[in-house]
Amino acid sequence: MVERKKQSIFELLDNLREQPLSETEKLYKEIIAQISGEIMVYRKEHNLTQEQLADILGVSQEMVSRIESGKENLSLKRLVEISLKLGGKPKVSLGILKDQFESDCYDFDETTEAEFPNNLIEVVFTAA
Repeated sequence: MVERKKQSIFELLDNLREQPLSETEKLYKEIIAQISGEIMVYRKEHNLTQEQLADILGVSQEMVSRIESGKENLSLKRLVEISLKLGGKPKVSLGILKDQFESDCYDFDETTEAEFPNNLIEVVFTAA
């Protein structure tokens, strides 16, 4: 039987932090952060509480909290529903035909929170 060393939560977190993320995991986290951030900015710009936004979206306040914190893995169908309910029009690109889609996609990397249009929710996956 292999004996395991007991770790404090702080030691465990330090060990986890040292493990490098795969390219897939890094991109996934960036996309989740973009989506959750855009939804949070929309809610704040419209002076909505999480509960009010939840009513608009037809979900629970807990779901809005999970979306904004990046803990909810939203399906594409749910992303489209959210976008349409907030007056947006989603755009998705895998970034494999970069020249074709570049002009049609919103570049989150070059946009500050203040620049997000009030009625725009876009999901964009572009090649680096």
